[in-house]
Amino acid sequence: MAPAIAFPDGSPDRSAPLAEYTINGMTLAIPDGVMTGQLHHAFASGRYEHTEAEALLSHLRPADRFLDCRAGAGYLVSLAARAGVAAADGVEANPDMVPVAQGNVACNGWAGTVVWGAVVGQAGDGGAVAFERTG
Repeated sequence: MAPAIAFPDGSPDRSAPLAEYTINGMTLAIPDGVMTGQLHHAFASGRYEHTEAEALLSHLRPADRFLDCRAGAGYLVSLAARAGVAAADGVEANPDMVPVAQGNVACNGWAGTVVWGAVVGQAGDGGAVAFERTG
């Protein structure tokens, strides 16, 4: 069953229909409004974040805490939670993807959290970093 996804801006073109994929036993639902051809191919082929998933599954241990700094669809947060880590959470810069990731994590039965924000490297003077939303 696809997760219920409600976008903060209420955009009807982004709330339905959903494309649903299963990768490594994780069900991922992505609204058509955010799907690109390249992203669809990665999901459909099962190669979405495959290198990251392999590394994660090879190295995570039960006492670890996992933070995905570009959580996207919530796939790696879900995978880390299933691997039995102490905590699995994500940060996503795209506000339209946060409810997608949250829905996918919940749909897969995990308690991980995905929040909206950004993680940046050196911000110059250490002050605020301005982001502009486009598109």
